[in-house]
Order: sequence, then C-alpha cells, then structure tokens
Amino acid sequence: MHDLPTSEFLETLQAVLRIWDCLFYEGDPVLFRIAVTLIEDLVPSLVKCSSTDDVLQVFSKTSATPIASDCHRLLQVAFDKDKDFITSEKLNEIRAKYS
Repeated sequence: MHDLPTSEFLETLQAVLRIWDCLFYEGDPVLFRIAVTLIEDLVPSLVKCSSTDDVLQVFSKTSATPIASDCHRLLQVAFDKDKDFITSEKLNEIRAKYS
C-alpha cells in the first residue's frame, strides 16, 4: 500500500515531467501558457480581492485548485486555441520592447 506523501510526490513528479517535456519540445511559450491557464482559473477569486494581500493569498493557493491538480487537464487547457497567440516570436517582441 502506498502512503499519502509518496503518492502526492509521484503525482507532482508526473506533472513536472510532462511540463518539462512540453517545455523542451515547444520552448518557453509553454510556461507562459501554463501561467495564463492557472491565472484564468483564479479569476473568480481574484476579482473579489480588495488588496494586494488578498491577491497574494489567492496566488498562494494555486496548487490547491482542481486544474493545478490535474496535469492532463492543465496541459489541455494551456494548449487551447485561445492561447495560440503565445509564441516565441511574440515573447521575444515583448522582451525587446521592455528590455
């Protein structure tokens, strides 16, 4: 029988390895797509925030959200068509603009 900490570690490891696979194959836009996906999932909580402390509290609970717990769903949503504007070229353009 598996103990809970080992099980949680293996689930987290699986998610990290899948994200790394995507990162090595697709490049850094993957990280931005995942970040946008996680933030979109937090929008209902974020709009209720009235201070920076509230926002930080919401972000600190990101890993407890259902989408963050389900790697397959997270990647599926991160690669939806509505995020295909996040490309290496676009990121390089933004970096150049703000560097």
